[in-house]
Amino acid sequence: MTTAKLEVPDVSLVLNVHRGWRYLRRSLQSLSEAADFCQVQEVVCEIIVVLDRTDDQTRQVLQGFDLTVHFANVQVVEVDNGSLGLSRNDGVAHAKGQWVCFCDEDDLVSYNYITAAYALAMERGPKTILVPRWVLAFEGIYFVCEYRSLPRVTPLALIDIHPFVSRIFAHRDILSAVPFADIRLSAGYAYEDWHHNCELVSQGCDIDVVDGAILFYRQSSRSLLKQMHNMSVGQIPPSSLFSPSIFREVCRASVQELSRAGHERRGSYSGAGTAYLESPACNHLLLAANRIDPIINLDSFANCGEYCPVRETSHSVGLAYYEIVEALEDKSFSDVFLLPFFGIGGAERYILDVIDSVAKRPDASILVLLGETHLTNDWLGRVPKSVCMVDLAPWLVKIGADAIDLITLKILQTCAPDTNLHVRSSNFGQRFVEKFGVVLTQTVIFYGFSENVSLSHGAVSIAEWPFKFISTNFEKIDRLVFDNFKIINDITARLGFGSEKFYFVPALCNADLSISEIQDRVQKRSLKILWASRIAAEKRPSLIPLIAERLARLYPEFELCVFGDGPSAVLDRNRLRALKNVRVMGSYDKFTDILEESFLCLMYTSIFDGIPRTILEAAGAGIPVIAPDVGGISEQV
Repeated sequence: MTTAKLEVPDVSLVLNVHRGWRYLRRSLQSLSEAADFCQVQEVVCEIIVVLDRTDDQTRQVLQGFDLTVHFANVQVVEVDNGSLGLSRNDGVAHAKGQWVCFCDEDDLVSYNYITAAYALAMERGPKTILVPRWVLAFEGIYFVCEYRSLPRVTPLALIDIHPFVSRIFAHRDILSAVPFADIRLSAGYAYEDWHHNCELVSQGCDIDVVDGAILFYRQSSRSLLKQMHNMSVGQIPPSSLFSPSIFREVCRASVQELSRAGHERRGSYSGAGTAYLESPACNHLLLAANRIDPIINLDSFANCGEYCPVRETSHSVGLAYYEIVEALEDKSFSDVFLLPFFGIGGAERYILDVIDSVAKRPDASILVLLGETHLTNDWLGRVPKSVCMVDLAPWLVKIGADAIDLITLKILQTCAPDTNLHVRSSNFGQRFVEKFGVVLTQTVIFYGFSENVSLSHGAVSIAEWPFKFISTNFEKIDRLVFDNFKIINDITARLGFGSEKFYFVPALCNADLSISEIQDRVQKRSLKILWASRIAAEKRPSLIPLIAERLARLYPEFELCVFGDGPSAVLDRNRLRALKNVRVMGSYDKFTDILEESFLCLMYTSIFDGIPRTILEAAGAGIPVIAPDVGGISEQV
């Protein structure tokens, strides 16, 4: 560490430097000009230059610029962090000023930036964090952005986007009490500035904008921000702001105001930036910056676009999370299930049995998140009453699937950080794990049942789903659970690794009939053939009339009884009713409802499957089964 001069400053500029030798001198010139303007206003500035893993070329640029001419105190601090957040904390630790202004090695500021921020900080007090009102992006792309105060954008927006910048001006005591997190450039979390501002807001800080102050923000392809965005999951680590009790407290006033005024009150920012660019004040500051860096020029900004720091859906995402965490009531969970919905089928029965089994643990606290739309959620009522249910689907149209995934992540971060995460094969569950699996601290348990197939040009073709998901995201999953060996053997044979992660857990099927009842039914067997299933294309109900017509020719005494309900596009009931040897029986709630009559056998026609519950239940009732050799059926038939 090197130091020059010694005078008690009002403002400490913390300049983070990595290897920005290409831009550093222009940034130093800009900060020095702002510090000179401070002297005229009798505001004393110091600068702390934090060199984090700096190269010789960048160090030479720094050594070639005499900062002592412009600053009352100069400190150069060498660190080996590889972390912007930790380096900013080191700068704060060396700061002598009451106020700290963060700076980056490749950006410029308007020369009035520090004095304007200092004046507002003295007026607002230590619990207010300040950001520039105007950001002008240049070099790679040109645009103007107007930032607004926290009450204007509301804390709700912080869940969806960062509506501020990293270049904050804040009281040193606040920054010491709420330091930056260590968020390194990796495939995990990112955005230490977004996370830090969330933490500050959770501690009761306000965020306001400095009117007339401009940050000239260089849009470089080499920037750490771009690298973070490309490498990470695009989200911040867990923040105390999104803990249910804190989020409700911080956002309550905003929710009430939005409820009174409607979302339109927040409005669009369109037009404000263009008007400011045309103002004499902006032109004056632009020309001053242009003298330091000609890449900042009026012509380039003449027809530039505007960037809005808050998305149109941001408040809706925040409101959705607010309502959801209100329902959760600060609960914590031992097990979380990500399910698409609760329709009717073997997968739903299997998952219900898993939930029932987990619920029997004395320490169990279960949360079920439903992430896809469904008309009825038929079997939702079968979930144990002790289970906390949250249906995210009603929000889908308004905020979209990405926001549903984000809310799911926040719930896991705050309410179930060390839980078992049970993920049923589905668009919702697989999309979530693919997107955020690399940062999950939970034990991820994936449940699969079958490999989808299709008929193409007369041949059976295996669909990529779910194998592609398993292959691509294998390291994100701790256990893979299937109800049959066939799919386990097929997948592990293709992978050639990871067999230790696969678990065979058979479907639970308790026979509702006693042995004597089953024997009695076998003796009374009729000439009725049973077809029973949920109605879906893969169950091939289209074969039923073909089979019935063949039976009518060969065995006219046989009758085909069809149980199940579903769309008419899949099951042509009128065609079936026209056949004399077919009875269309309609839907059934449970298999025992069918057993009021006796049957010769169960006929099953699926083109792909795992181990169908219908086959297990038929076998448990003493009904012989005729079924295709697909999936795990041969393990039972």
